[in-house]
Amino acid sequence: MNKPHKRRNIHVSAIIPSYNEAKDILNVLRPLKQVPAIKKIIVVSDGSADGTDELVKDYGGTKVISLQQNLDKTKAVCRGVLESEYLTIMLCDADLINLNETHITDMIQKYCEGFDMVIMNKGSQPWIFRELVKSAPAVSGTRIFDKKHFERIPFLETDRFQFEIRINDYFLENGFSITISPADEIHDSRKYVKYPFIKGLILDLKGGFEILVSDGPSSILKNLATFRKIKELS
Repeated sequence: MNKPHKRRNIHVSAIIPSYNEAKDILNVLRPLKQVPAIKKIIVVSDGSADGTDELVKDYGGTKVISLQQNLDKTKAVCRGVLESEYLTIMLCDADLINLNETHITDMIQKYCEGFDMVIMNKGSQPWIFRELVKSAPAVSGTRIFDKKHFERIPFLETDRFQFEIRINDYFLENGFSITISPADEIHDSRKYVKYPFIKGLILDLKGGFEILVSDGPSSILKNLATFRKIKELS
């Protein structure tokens, strides 16, 4: 993979897609605001009905894009990118627990070393990826890269579970450099926390399977190969 020149004094737009994450989103906004390189924070409320929009607006200093209905993560992030004004974007999950300023600055520092994309490897990911497939970094939604790359990723109008897959494929197929930023202490509000354990575990397994077969059953082997390549970087 090609490794580009080092960067300095970058300005970053942080984009946070959110669907009913009022309970946790301030835990993400607080540390982001403490990082000087983060010049703009955009929360895309994807049809939230739990007061996310009002909470973020009241917090101040954050742009809120309110979508009237839930469109899905890909469309929500695309809308946020349209509103971003800086060359570097950081995509960030809205329900991260234990996120602090150091995690963010570590990602930015790795990015400034010259990698084309930095992916945060959280301590919690769906069981099917962390334990069965051993490929948690590949499905992490928190990552930083150049806005121009995002604009070239061939997302499809019909995409539902392919968001991280499309990004991974684009970077790997074009030979761009990728590295992993470990963050074992960070967890998200997994479905088995948001829901009763059995229901949450079933939803996690269902979601993991849907990602693996997102482009049809024939895509499973391709996705597994991609996941392994990402895992080897950690």
